[in-house]
Amino acid sequence: GIRRLKRNGYHEVVLTGIHLGCYGNDLTPPTDLLTLLGQIRKVGAIDRVRLSSIEPRELSDALLRFVADSGDGPGRICPHFHIPLQSGDDGILQRMNRPYTGRFFGKLVRKILCLMPEAAIGVDVLVGFPSETDASFERTRRLLEDLPVAYLHVFPFSARPGTPAALYPDKITPDVIKER
Repeated sequence: GIRRLKRNGYHEVVLTGIHLGCYGNDLTPPTDLLTLLGQIRKVGAIDRVRLSSIEPRELSDALLRFVADSGDGPGRICPHFHIPLQSGDDGILQRMNRPYTGRFFGKLVRKILCLMPEAAIGVDVLVGFPSETDASFERTRRLLEDLPVAYLHVFPFSARPGTPAALYPDKITPDVIKER
């Protein structure tokens, strides 16, 4: 697959998927993203590999070190991380069933930049989740202001039928969401 792309003139592949950092846990025998990246790098299958969105808790120290040490040759893993924060408010993160805190997220971003000062870090932010107060929004804004991230993807909350959040009270008005 990847070698064929290179033969056809492509220089970069983007590995993508839901819970990318859990890749291979469901395979027999089990494997992981780090092993896959090592195999791609070892055979020089393509010039560059980029990871798509990856959950904060799925960015292990071993994976970060591997990316930092991948160098500039064939199979380089781009020092690019798109990490969903969603909210910098711990109460909102808990309501979203996110297994991290704003503090954890901030430490992760700083750890990445300590290992790879050239890294580009993008962040997903969801604005207007039910019960998001001005104070909880402000915590998110302050966290992001303090972090040296390269770009933001900011999304307005929209209730999706069948999800727990669709039934939550304390909806935020569209005007407030747009203002935030």
